[in-house]
Amino acid sequence: MNPPRPRPNNLDPASPAALRAIFSRHDFRPRKRLGQNFLISPEIADRIIRIAEITDEDRVFEIGAGAGALTVRAAQIAAETIALEIDSRLVEILAELLPDELSLKIMQADILQADMAEIIGAGRWKALGNLPYYITGPALAKLLEQRAAFSSIVVMVQKEVADRITAAPGSKIYGALSVMLQAYYVVRRELIVKRACFYPAPEVDSAVVSLTLRPNPAVSKPEEAGFERLVRAAFAHRRKTLENSLVDEEVINDRAEAVAALEAAGLSAGKRAETFSIEDFAVLARKLKLEGEHRHGSN
Repeated sequence: MNPPRPRPNNLDPASPAALRAIFSRHDFRPRKRLGQNFLISPEIADRIIRIAEITDEDRVFEIGAGAGALTVRAAQIAAETIALEIDSRLVEILAELLPDELSLKIMQADILQADMAEIIGAGRWKALGNLPYYITGPALAKLLEQRAAFSSIVVMVQKEVADRITAAPGSKIYGALSVMLQAYYVVRRELIVKRACFYPAPEVDSAVVSLTLRPNPAVSKPEEAGFERLVRAAFAHRRKTLENSLVDEEVINDRAEAVAALEAAGLSAGKRAETFSIEDFAVLARKLKLEGEHRHGSN
């Protein structure tokens, strides 16, 4: 079933003609420093909402409302929608553009600085967003920190970032981001969005990625901090073997200890981090009994 479309008497901000009219009326010009590239394809906007599987029982948290291409569609379906937008000019436009009867709250805020727990409160949400390229990694990290609050995340990111997020072990682009997200989420690249679908057109294509919370994450709650520390250290020196990276990053005291821990986990000490699966990292973290900042028993 297609999501509701904006009513005829409301401009659809995903329409190129409508977006031009909105921007002209408000004398608005996109700012490159804010990474502002606006979706101008109603068909793509509709597909993203379908991918997110939003229902009338869901609460939606949107990062970067922009001109409202996804905002209006989500808010017409969801029980509640909160949309963050850093640009005060766009907040004013959205306040005028979006229908008053929608259960929608627009907040001028920077996702990287916002107190997520205070904004969303208790309960589960679905996250949605067209992430500016320059904040993609930090924004995903922020959502990862609050993962208990989000049953699913659907974001549009630079295609190369989507490739990294969904990369498998053994790939040259498989790294800390791949492992950290896939440890907690089932990750899928859903859709390629060509640069011509944005105004102004960016220099690269984008992709829509969905992340659905795993019912059984790779690590338990008490293991999370140690696991994440291990993963960050493992990929800090991609050209080095895992044993050397762990020593260089002071995760363990010496090479002999690193080799012993890897052998105890049934892993080869002479391989690089990108060859290890998420489960391999989880097993190794348990063997090492790592804490968040310092290994148990170390200075």
